[in-house]
Amino acid sequence: VLPVLSVAARDNEVRLNFVTQRTTQVLGLLGVLFALVLCIGAEPIITILGGEQYAGAAPVLQIQCIALVTIFITGAWTTTLVSMEHTRPLAWATAVGVVAVTVLGALLIPPHGAIGGAIAAVAGDVIFCSYVLMTLWRAGPGRALAAAPFLRAAAAAAPIVVFALLSPLPELVEALVAAVAFPLLAFVTGAVPVEIRDRVLRR
Repeated sequence: VLPVLSVAARDNEVRLNFVTQRTTQVLGLLGVLFALVLCIGAEPIITILGGEQYAGAAPVLQIQCIALVTIFITGAWTTTLVSMEHTRPLAWATAVGVVAVTVLGALLIPPHGAIGGAIAAVAGDVIFCSYVLMTLWRAGPGRALAAAPFLRAAAAAAPIVVFALLSPLPELVEALVAAVAFPLLAFVTGAVPVEIRDRVLRR
């Protein structure tokens, strides 16, 4: 994506905004998908990979899953900023994120242990993501981001969250259901970019 964005940043502002929107949309959907699957299946996944002795880490992973969404979305925004050669603001954003994690970790880890560390990590990444968005807004492409795709993604995720909370099925089964159901719901709600939908339907 970076070569396309770099040329667009130089020659075509409309295309730059379009690619930024689509990249944000796709990476956001992937982040939500992975977050849902890992959050719902945290305990069985940890048990399968590490053994029963690590099952107690599941709540920590469930908290950290929230950061998957911001990490994926920020990946789209930082790529656009790099293509526009706004590297200094990105360095400041990283510094702000590091300071936020350090301060929050110092405040939350002593009283809350691993849970506090997970909360600090997620909060730090949210602060980093917010700073990057503010930078993208000042640079221009951030102002062109539409809210509708994100609302549709939330609408696709909501039924899966309710299902996971109410379902009597094993967590691993629920995670597998989420892995299949979320892409389908994202497709139905229009959260998936129209270009991808058209290619799928043509096949």
